[in-house]
Amino acid sequence: MKTKQLLAVGSLALTGFVLGANAQYSDNFNSGTDANWTRWTPRATATVTFPTVSPGNLGYELADAPGTSSFFTTARVASYVTGLNYSDFRVAADLVNWNGSDEMQMGVLGRVQSPIPNSGAFPGSYALVYINRFSVRGNGTDQLRILQLAPNAANFLSDGLGNQGQFGVVAGGSAAPHPGGQYRLFLTGTGNSFRGQIMDLSTGLFMTFNDGNGGLTDFIHGTDPNSTFASGSAGVGTFVNTLTPGVDTTFDNFLVVPEPSSTFLALIGLTGIWFVRRQRQRR
Repeated sequence: MKTKQLLAVGSLALTGFVLGANAQYSDNFNSGTDANWTRWTPRATATVTFPTVSPGNLGYELADAPGTSSFFTTARVASYVTGLNYSDFRVAADLVNWNGSDEMQMGVLGRVQSPIPNSGAFPGSYALVYINRFSVRGNGTDQLRILQLAPNAANFLSDGLGNQGQFGVVAGGSAAPHPGGQYRLFLTGTGNSFRGQIMDLSTGLFMTFNDGNGGLTDFIHGTDPNSTFASGSAGVGTFVNTLTPGVDTTFDNFLVVPEPSSTFLALIGLTGIWFVRRQRQRR
């Protein structure tokens, strides 16, 4: 396929496109609405807004005020595409900004179970999240993780490698993501196996971090031995990592496709090219 054709495919997916009921869904939120989404806002203080992230481009901001000392009553917000149902999937979204004072788990969701009870601590789903622990409190590590979430639990899926995904631990690895940067999260689910990556859109390259054994890698992996969720929708979410802060995360350019998908593989390569070209045009 020629470069111009590939760029056309990338533009189509990023501007809001639906191909069949469960084949593909994308949303760049530039309409300033989320009519195709179901919001999970268990607290009255939660907000969902569409801030300007660049000229002519809106994002999708999920936020909530600080809560109490329980995961069941503290800050948490999520949103998922209404009516979609995937088994094997690939989901991606840009992580474009967040409140650097809040210690959060923020990322993309796959196989979201519907409806989500408002009384639960988390939405039933699989999640690829970035946790900014070290950036906020100066201890622990900033880390990429794959989680199996449920109304009463958050299980870390790491295949026995609890240190995988840590930034700032292995020499030569990528610096941790920071608010105001441009990143893209990728979560793939095939059966009970999951894989997560994060791309730095300023370079178009996947970021590297601890592989769990003191080496460098550009992906994390996890297996759910219980195969908790066989299918579901996809979305985004932001949750506290400790019990007291609020949450505030802005996403953009959401895309979910069934696995396998040649369209999604093309977009992985095109995302970095598209962003670098856009940055050059602004200079």
